[in-house]
Amino acid sequence: MNKTITRSLTAFLLLGITILSTNCGTTGNPPEEIPTPQECVVGVSEPCSLLNNDLPGLCKYGVRVCNEPGKWGACADEILPVAELCDHVDNNCDGEVDEDCPCTEGQTQPCYSDTVDTLGVGPCKGGTQTCDKKGVWGVCVGEVLPQPDTCDGLDNNCNGQIDELTMLTCGTGACTVTVPACVTVDGVVTANYCTPKMPTLEVCDTIDNDCDGLIDETFPEKGKPCDDSGELGVCAKGIYTCEPGGNLECHPNPVVTPTTETCDGLDNDCDGITDNHIPGQGVQCSTGFDGACSAGTMQCEPLIGLFCKQNTSGTPETCNAQDDDCDGVVDDGNFCCPDGEKSGNESDVDCGGTCTSKCGIGQGCNSTADCGTGVCVDGVCCATDCYGVCQACNVPGKKGTCSPVPYGQDDELICSGDIVSCNGASKCLGEPGATCGVENWLCLSGKCVGGKCL
Repeated sequence: MNKTITRSLTAFLLLGITILSTNCGTTGNPPEEIPTPQECVVGVSEPCSLLNNDLPGLCKYGVRVCNEPGKWGACADEILPVAELCDHVDNNCDGEVDEDCPCTEGQTQPCYSDTVDTLGVGPCKGGTQTCDKKGVWGVCVGEVLPQPDTCDGLDNNCNGQIDELTMLTCGTGACTVTVPACVTVDGVVTANYCTPKMPTLEVCDTIDNDCDGLIDETFPEKGKPCDDSGELGVCAKGIYTCEPGGNLECHPNPVVTPTTETCDGLDNDCDGITDNHIPGQGVQCSTGFDGACSAGTMQCEPLIGLFCKQNTSGTPETCNAQDDDCDGVVDDGNFCCPDGEKSGNESDVDCGGTCTSKCGIGQGCNSTADCGTGVCVDGVCCATDCYGVCQACNVPGKKGTCSPVPYGQDDELICSGDIVSCNGASKCLGEPGATCGVENWLCLSGKCVGGKCL
């Protein structure tokens, strides 16, 4: 076997089958079952080759057809390299004719170095080979081979078509122009000229108006978040997009969709109402307090979630065997010191009247004179005076000791303002609706949006 054939077959084995369809796609988009992707569109055909290379001589591409169910069929009618047959053509497709065939000096024969299907088409024609002194066929002289097609009224590439360069395109973006590649001027076929359109000022319309290869580049807001897409709740957050009319508009963000409402201070289901339709919210519950404050309702608080909020904040303690002020202690109001007996001018045991002995820490008092410590704070004998904001001596479970007022409570004497409450850590912070500027820490919820606490 000659070296040329060996090279061709080695290339064939190394390259293998490399042509795959570039028009693959998928059909359908079911939510559960993903179909097998199609390689091609049924009925479409395309050239194919096991060598994937344009070889001269007898070699030529085959054709494959897309069959059911969207898969390429076998490559048919392809002509691959074979051993040189000494038949005046290039059988092994190396660009030489009968190069290894014996001959007698001075002998001549016809030859042609390109594919046989172009021989005799257009200007293409065969030549003549002459055997040299070494008995080797020389080059093919006088042959005319296919050339790239030009606009000259000839079939330069010898494919049976004249000037098939149909269209010529130039320019970028809005400046793009497409014209016929060949035109006839005074009866002569010649190459056409393509002149791009003039650039214009870039506008926000998804078109490259200034023809620089970039689209809407002078509108840096494009694609960035915006606050008013026309939707409600979290869905109001949209993105800026360029419209065909040249306007930059806020449109809904396709990746932001309504979700199940949760207790987080946001309108998750985008119905215009925050923290509604939460399972368990509004259900009656027990606060764990005694008396009138035992009844509560499950409410949403973004920082802590659902909790049982008492239905009433309590009333001043009276001597009625009930916990009126909801501090967990019955009849611990500003009465005489508890001694289990009716004394002085009390209307009942340990209720009302004048105290004959000093009250201990945590017991009710009307003035400092009632307390052994000489400190009466918030109606309770306190160990020390209370200083600072949101400090009280009557905090449930801690009576008699200055402690932080519980989260969300305010007796309107500690924090100024109608919608301000204590945060449980000796600070007054804004309730929902309070003014907060841009500072999240000013709000009980820790969220300040649009200048208001959530």
